[in-house]
Amino acid sequence: MNLKLAAATAALLTALSFGAQADSHDKVRELREAGDILPLVTLITDSPELREARILEAEFERENGRYVYEIEYLTHDGEHRKGYFDARTGELLKSKRKD
Repeated sequence: MNLKLAAATAALLTALSFGAQADSHDKVRELREAGDILPLVTLITDSPELREARILEAEFERENGRYVYEIEYLTHDGEHRKGYFDARTGELLKSKRKD
């Protein structure tokens, strides 16, 4: 995925995930600007799990005191998966197949 496409995808996903919730959107922006979380585009381009994937949906959550990106995607061979990534480090915490 090239950087321009990743940036456009990240902007769209952020708008879709938080469009109706200005408070949440502002909080994510603050965390990103403070360096407390990775920008979604960085996670997508740096993660081996997501680099060649087709992103279907992304959500930002706080789980067990940790900020997490929950991302649904199709792998390069068409497998539908949901991954949970640490928003601060980009570490894949858990991934499961979706049916």
